[in-house]
Amino acid sequence: MARPKRSIRGDKKRENARAIYRILTKTYPNVRCELDFKNPLQLLVATVCLLNAPISGKSSYS
Repeated sequence: MARPKRSIRGDKKRENARAIYRILTKTYPNVRCELDFKNPLQLLVATVCLLNAPISGKSSYS
C-alpha cells in the first residue's frame, strides 16, 4: 500500500514542533518527570490522582 503524501500544512506543523522542541531542550536541559511510573497506566493514574488532590484536600499521591 502506498504511503499517503504529507500535506504542506502538516510539514509546517512538524517544523514548528521541532523548533519548539529544540528551544525547550536548550532552555530546560535536565527536565525530569516528578511522577514515578513504570508504564503508561501508572502515569495516567498518578496524573488523575495529582489533579484531584487539590479538590479532595489530599496533599500527596504517589
